[in-house]
Amino acid sequence: MSAWWHGEWHDWFPIGTRTFPPGAPIAVQSRNDDQMDLFIVGGDGKVYSSWWNGEWHEWFQVGSRVIG
Repeated sequence: MSAWWHGEWHDWFPIGTRTFPPGAPIAVQSRNDDQMDLFIVGGDGKVYSSWWNGEWHEWFQVGSRVIG
């Protein structure tokens, strides 16, 4: 889920269609003002990513390695 600020807070909305377990490890990287990358470990131990560059894109699996 994400919410955003532009003079006021806008309501929460889902990022893509995949869901992840509560407390799943997540990290974010902003390469520039117009790009944000999210990384999260799913319940299956695999790493997934989504990115924003004006709009959010669907989650995809990063490699095949299982973490943990």
